[in-house]
This record gives sequence, structure tokens and C-alpha cells, in this order.
Amino acid sequence: MLSRVTIENFKCFKAKTVIDLQRTNYTILPQNVSSNGILKGLVFVGGNGSGKSTVLDALKLLLELMFEERNIRMPFYESLLSNKREFCIEYEFLVQNCKITFQLKYDFGNKIFVEQLKKDKKLLLERVGNHARDYLEGETVYDSNLIKADGLFLRTLYFNGRLVKDPVLSEWMDFLKNSKYVNAAPARLDEQEFSRESQVYYEHGGIEKINEFLKAIGHDQRIRYTNVSESGSYTVTAPEKILFYQREGLKVSVPFLEESLGNRALIKVLTAYLPVLEKGGFLLIDEFSSGFHNELMSILITYFMKYAKQAQMIMVSHSSNILSNSILRPDQEYAVEFHGADGSRVHRFSQEQPRNSQNIPKMYNSGVFGGRPVYGESDEDLF
Repeated sequence: MLSRVTIENFKCFKAKTVIDLQRTNYTILPQNVSSNGILKGLVFVGGNGSGKSTVLDALKLLLELMFEERNIRMPFYESLLSNKREFCIEYEFLVQNCKITFQLKYDFGNKIFVEQLKKDKKLLLERVGNHARDYLEGETVYDSNLIKADGLFLRTLYFNGRLVKDPVLSEWMDFLKNSKYVNAAPARLDEQEFSRESQVYYEHGGIEKINEFLKAIGHDQRIRYTNVSESGSYTVTAPEKILFYQREGLKVSVPFLEESLGNRALIKVLTAYLPVLEKGGFLLIDEFSSGFHNELMSILITYFMKYAKQAQMIMVSHSSNILSNSILRPDQEYAVEFHGADGSRVHRFSQEQPRNSQNIPKMYNSGVFGGRPVYGESDEDLF
């Protein structure tokens, strides 16, 4: 599981910034903490453009570099706030009580990757540009022709089978491979309706699992995946299979793209949420508050925290409702603020040591934890 990520000089994060997923001394919501002491999730709140999504970008980048079959646009991640043209991200994981640390740097001027992998402080991989060696089985030095200039050497070691020989590294790779990113923003719902990955999920039991979940939480709608659907007196025919919504007790089916934004966002999230909950990994959800009723958001978080074993849910949201001590712990909550030339900063709610009985949403909205946008000297100045 992910235990910590450290970001420096990455997009809007100029200074070294630590995001910690290790539990603190809070005793509330013990189900939100895994057996190894790692939190099962975090939420980032703050104003528009504060840098919340950038934290997810740092995690998503690792997944893209490891598993995407395309070149990644690295210049997109350069910080425009610094003269230092290199970012550094350090990922820490706890797997079978072993600490795995992977440090990733990218030099924008020379267009080279720098990588370092350690397990319990033992160096296993080091790479600078087209020079790389590993210490997985003795010392192996690699010819520059085997090192892809625009990709991770860690990926090369994974796909040639070098990493999976170690059970701890193999489990770590499975965790990463099972991890998913989803953006629930309305603008993203009009992208390609179903990815190939989604189609495979729907064809292999995903529809049944989604419907079982909807039933379990008391949702009165179900989905079907077909190219022919009868709706009352008319029949809808599509050239390929698509999703249809249907309310319990009614024979009217509504094509997915004609449903509400909230229902479309729900299915998009569940298509990633349920596999991660089942197999493990981290689930990154951007714009989690888009189209969701507060009660539904609370249910999704609470259900995940209760049933997750080796899974984590890391969210960006504008909803202060989910900051309640009945849903998340103060050590699972981060406020993000942008400070001009100094870039974005984070503040963990638990640093203020709020009591279990306090109203955390009210405290956040009053500015106690930071991350609350102010558009005038006071709200009254606007009216």
C-alpha cells in the first residue's frame, strides 16, 4: 500500500511537499486504517486552481509510465515557478512489512530520467539517462541500447520478468497494475463512452457486480449492457452494445448518454471503484463531488473504508460534507492552497489536533485548516 509520496518542483508544487498516509494517534473510525497502520484513503480540498489535482497527477504519472502503451508528454509536468528544470517524486510503499521506495526524477533540459529503487534501504536499481544497473541478483549493468530514453527502466525490468522473481516486488507491481484513475468531471463524461478496459469489465461480470452494489446501497436503478433495449412501446437499437439505465418496477430504459450527469458519473466511478476494492491498488478520483449527492458520496467512501483490504481511495473534492468525523479521520484530510511564486502547499487537518466531537466541515469553512478560497476581503464585500 502507498504510505507516502514526496513531491518537489512538480507543476505547481515548487517546495518539497510530503503527503503522508500513515495513521496518527486518532482512534476514531478504525475501519479507515488497514492492519499495517496505513490509511485507506485521503481527500484533498481547496479552491479552484489550488493544486489538488496535481497530487493525483504525481501518482497517475507512475501508472502511466509503467503501463501505458504511449509516450507521455513530460513537459506537461514542468514547474513554471522554478528555475530548476527537474522534478523529483519519491513514492513509498509498504508491502509485506517491507518498505519499497522508488525515486523518480526528470531533467527537462537534457530530457533524461533518473530512477532509484530500494527495498528496506537496499539499493535494487539505479538509472541515470542511458546508464542503468540493478542489484536484484548480484550486479547487472545494462547496455544503453536496452534503455528506453523516453520511458522508465523500471518498466523494462517488470516486463522482462526481473521484478516478479522477488515476491515482495511482484506484489507491489500487482498493486500498481490494479490501480486506476477516474475523472468524474462533467466535461470528461462526453469522452469515448467506453474504453476497451471498461468493455472487458462489463463483458466479464462487471454489470452484475455494479447492479449488486447498487442494490446493496439502496439505489433504485440498475444497468444493462446491450445493443437492443425495449422501452415501453418502442425499441432502441444500437450498432454496438451500450449501457442502459432502468428504474426498478419500470420497463423504460434510458441510454447511458441520455441519463443525468450524476448517474453517468456514478457508473464511470464504479467501473474503477469495484475492481480496485476487490483486487487492491489505489483508486484516484478527481472531481469526486461532480454530480453526486452528499449522501451518495458519504456511502461510497464509508463502504470503501469498511470493505477495503489492500486498497486505497485518494480523492479530490469540493464537498466539505465528507470532512465529517463520521466519514473520514482528520489525518485523512488535506487542504491545498496556492501561494503565488511559492507554489502550492498542503496542510493536514490532524496538525491542528481537532477533537472527535468538533464539527470539522464548519471548522474548514471558517478557515481553520486553510484551503478555503476567499474572493474578497469578506463575503459581504461581494454583495
